Amino acid sequence: MRVGRTFAFDADDPAGQFYRPLVPPGRRATVIVTSGDAGYEPGSPLWRMNHLEPHLRTTFAFVGVTDVRFVDAGNDEFGGDRLQRSLETAARRVFEEAVSTVQLVGCSSSRTVG
Repeated sequence: MRVGRTFAFDADDPAGQFYRPLVPPGRRATVIVTSGDAGYEPGSPLWRMNHLEPHLRTTFAFVGVTDVRFVDAGNDEFGGDRLQRSLETAARRVFEEAVSTVQLVGCSSSRTVG
């Protein structure tokens, strides 16, 4: 968040729109979130305690990024199979997001998600 880099500030704007996003339209952000437990995703049991995702969505929107995707990797405090499954799922999601981004900008990939 930097004035003149990610948002503009004009105290004299006649319409009262003092802040203006500077990130070009169509940009996307993918955020990887790790946690000790799991279930902080929308619709999950601990979603009501997830204050990070709404905050980051608001912050990114302020600079003009409204397409924000989250990849969750949980169960760090549990370790073992739970953590391994979570990390594998997160890695697959990160790869899928990368492929989606490449396709969005018109590139092609010979690899498949699996």
